[in-house]
Amino acid sequence: MRNRTLAGIIGAAILAAAVALWWRGQPTPAHSVPSGRTDQFSKPHILEGDAWVEIVALTDIGRERDPAGLARALKALDHREPLVQLEALFTIARLGSRQALSRVSQLAVAPEGPIPVAVRAAARVTAAQLLAAPAPARTLGELRSQASALVEGAGLSPSQVPTIIARPERADKFTAVVARQSVRQIADMVLLAADRGIDRPAAASPVDLGLLPDAKLKADLSAVPARERVPYLIESLARLTHLTREEDNRIKLLINQGPSAVPAIVGQLDKMQENRGQYIEPACDALLQALLGIGGKSATECVGRWRDDPDRFVRNYARDYYKMMSAGGRKWGRLAY
Repeated sequence: MRNRTLAGIIGAAILAAAVALWWRGQPTPAHSVPSGRTDQFSKPHILEGDAWVEIVALTDIGRERDPAGLARALKALDHREPLVQLEALFTIARLGSRQALSRVSQLAVAPEGPIPVAVRAAARVTAAQLLAAPAPARTLGELRSQASALVEGAGLSPSQVPTIIARPERADKFTAVVARQSVRQIADMVLLAADRGIDRPAAASPVDLGLLPDAKLKADLSAVPARERVPYLIESLARLTHLTREEDNRIKLLINQGPSAVPAIVGQLDKMQENRGQYIEPACDALLQALLGIGGKSATECVGRWRDDPDRFVRNYARDYYKMMSAGGRKWGRLAY
C-alpha cells in the first residue's frame, strides 16, 4: 500500500512538472491590470440570437460529451461573442480532446485587448486540463493526480489558490481569474468522475471546492447517486423562497440533466398547481426556468398551463417562456457551467 501511495505521489509530480514545462515554452500574456471579478460578464449582457443558438448547441455537446461536436466547439472559439467562446472552452474541456490543445493554447496567450481576460484565463485552464487529463480518470488516485496537475499546469500551486480567491485584489487580473476557473474546472471533473462510478470524487481535489459556491454545488451533487440527482435538485428548487445567483447555478444543474428530467419537473409543477397555496413565486419560476432551458413539447405544454396563474409575476414569466419555447427557443441564466 505504501509503495502504491508513493508511486501515485511521484506520478502526480511528474505529470504536474510536464504540464508546467510545456507552459514555459508558451508566450506569457500581458496581464498587469489590477484584479477584479472579470470571469463573469456584468449584467445586462445582451446576447444576439445566433449567439444563443451556438450556446445551446455547445451545451448539448458538452452534456452528451459527443466527440463529433469538437469541430463546432473549435469554430466557436472564433465567435465575436466572448460568452460563446467561454461556452466553447467549457465544452472542449468536457470532451477532453487533445486535438484542441494547439488552438486553445493560442487563445490563452492572445494579446490583451481583443480577447477578454476571462476568455484567455479560461483557455489557460482548459489547456492545462487537456494536458493533465489525456484520458478520464479511472480511480480516485488518478483523479487526484490530474486535478493537481491542472492547477500547477495553469501556473499556480494548490496552496496559492485560496489566498488568491480570498484576496483577488492582490493578484493581477489574469491570475485571479485563472484561480477561480481552476476551482470550477476541477469541480466539473469531480462531477464527471462521479458519473463514471468513482465514489466521493470531491476528496480528490487539491483545493477546497467550497471556495466558490458554484463549485461547491457541483461537489455536493457528485455525492448524490446519478439516479437521485433530478429529484434532489427538484426538491431543493421547490422549497425556494427567493432566487439568488446560487440558485441560478442550481437551475442550470437541473437543466444539465437533459430531456430525461422533464417528466419529473412537469410532475412537480403539476403538483404545485394542485396545491398552489403551498408554493411561492421563486419556486415556481425556478422550475419553469428549468423547463425553458431543456425545451421540448411536453415542457412547453407544461409552461403553457401556468400562463393564467393567480400570481402576476409567475403568469408573466410563464407567458414569456411559453412564447420563446413555442418558437423553439431555450435559455438559462448561467453560462459555461
